[in-house]
Amino acid sequence: MSSRQKHRIELYRQRDASESVNAAIDFIRQNWRILLRTAVYCLLPLSIIQAIGLSSLFENMATTRLHVSYSGLWVSLVFGFFAVVIINALVWTVISYYNERDGEISDMTMADLRARLWRYFLKTLAATTVMAVISVPLVALTLAVMLIMPFLALGLSAVAFPSLLVTPVYLLEDKPLTTSVSRAFSLTFSNIGTVIIMGIVITVLYFVLNLLVSLPLLLMLFVGDTFFLSTASLSPLLTLLEHLFMVVICLLQYALVFLFVLIAGMLYGSLVQETDGISIANDINHFENL
Repeated sequence: MSSRQKHRIELYRQRDASESVNAAIDFIRQNWRILLRTAVYCLLPLSIIQAIGLSSLFENMATTRLHVSYSGLWVSLVFGFFAVVIINALVWTVISYYNERDGEISDMTMADLRARLWRYFLKTLAATTVMAVISVPLVALTLAVMLIMPFLALGLSAVAFPSLLVTPVYLLEDKPLTTSVSRAFSLTFSNIGTVIIMGIVITVLYFVLNLLVSLPLLLMLFVGDTFFLSTASLSPLLTLLEHLFMVVICLLQYALVFLFVLIAGMLYGSLVQETDGISIANDINHFENL
């Protein structure tokens, strides 16, 4: 085993923005085989279905121009939502096993993950749904403020971070959902400076990478209707290539969300260590003195 594989990445450790990104990338580099295997197993079917919805949407826009296929749009949105839930559950399932096995998960199989992944999926679905309902007015407020005072929106964007922290609190700390929500807000606002800095870094990184990944889709949307999509309706081979291309794009988008969730996970570990590290250390010293 190489020295890189032996190096364990600690979840609960104080990190700045660059260290959190590097830790997430190192985690993927160390465990890319099991992550790729589980991600394809869980996300490839969703990618195929979502790609069909996107293809239907773009074909409809290419042929009718003004009319939007809402069925294709809703299929993409619904399955995209479930993909995000699955990615969150998958990330935290792998991280929990990683911590339990002291960083050695190379021999882990889907059979090992299945029971916990299903339990984490149900809990993540509940947490994500609750935070989506809570976040709707907050996102609306942020968008409204951006039109008036763009710089103030950076501070309000920190409000969105509890939605990222609820899931790990709910899954790893084994708290009730209502307690997990309050705990997520507490972690966010007790470290508001760190959260704002991390929020800016993660947001910029995500949108830059997302733009690069989405660029082929944007090209298809603006210029593809004059060549690719209109021609695909006449050729089964081009139709198949179009669907395969959409599947690849969906998988790349999911990989980007996976990285984003993992970076947010490193932020969670850093915030917990920064907030609770002193008290935990004091508790350990008190226990040893007894």
